[in-house]
Amino acid sequence: MAQKFRIGVINPNWGFLSGEKTMHRWAEVFIRDYAEVLSYEEAKTYDGDAVICLNGRPDLKENHPPKEFKGLKAVHLMDHTFQVQRTRKVLKEHEIEMLLAYNEHDLFDPFFQHFYPDYIGKVIPVPFGFNDKRFWQIGFNTWKWRVNKVAAFGAVNPVSDPLCIADIKDYAEFNKHEEFTHKWRRQLFMNKAFLASELDSFFPEWPKTKDFDYDIVQAYNQYKMFTTCESIMFYPSVKTFEGMACGSVFVASDHPCYDKIGLMDGVNCIKHKQYSIEDFKEKVNYYQEHEDELAVIAENGIKFVNEFYRPDKIALNLYTKLTQYAGHEL
Repeated sequence: MAQKFRIGVINPNWGFLSGEKTMHRWAEVFIRDYAEVLSYEEAKTYDGDAVICLNGRPDLKENHPPKEFKGLKAVHLMDHTFQVQRTRKVLKEHEIEMLLAYNEHDLFDPFFQHFYPDYIGKVIPVPFGFNDKRFWQIGFNTWKWRVNKVAAFGAVNPVSDPLCIADIKDYAEFNKHEEFTHKWRRQLFMNKAFLASELDSFFPEWPKTKDFDYDIVQAYNQYKMFTTCESIMFYPSVKTFEGMACGSVFVASDHPCYDKIGLMDGVNCIKHKQYSIEDFKEKVNYYQEHEDELAVIAENGIKFVNEFYRPDKIALNLYTKLTQYAGHEL
């Protein structure tokens, strides 16, 4: 019988990785079921197979595996646009072999490809999934009472975000041709009058970039459809999974990052041409008039995220991929 593949997780930030409000509930489950918690000093002499850090910001002190550990070392980049030069230096000095990320950034994100070329082919995608302590369909047989429109959610951050510009200078310079990180959300916001029959905007009013003045679980459950965006970094946001878990149909662009996670147009989501307001309007209009088809997609969406993107599913998938990468037998 193969010996269990042992993984140590350094200094988990429980306030960030656990609880009802966290976007990273999978990390809490992963540590509980598949890992040992280590201090930075303990990791130096750890006799297991791998040491990882799930806190993001590997440029910060003791937020990465120590160089002294000689097994597989990996970090979750989280917001990979922050402090790029310091992060690259730490990754090199501490001989970090693998990166975990919200998506396959090495396939889809030009910024990542430019600044992290040594990690192309060395990224393990760890999608957000949804927090099963918080996001679910409220009540039964409520479909007919839902608003037959698209609810639009999410922050609308400028590329040169003044709240964190000191940390994202490389990102801002690389994407200086763009005004907003959440380009599609900004387009929807600017066209909300044209889309008045199809869309209700929960986006913040500029210059605000975020809006927490509503209960998002209630809002997902109030609408038959919802949308968000993949940003100019091209990865499915946490809202992708939350909304479907609440029984709302995701209206997504046709960017291939959604194909990669298993979303299929007319099956478990609705897809429109990327950045096309006209195609978005046309697709939404169709399903507003064909509610029986829309209801089937909603049910398929619920089944889909529960089968593949519950925290326990993501945790198991991460453990499996780390084990396989290291050439260890499951």
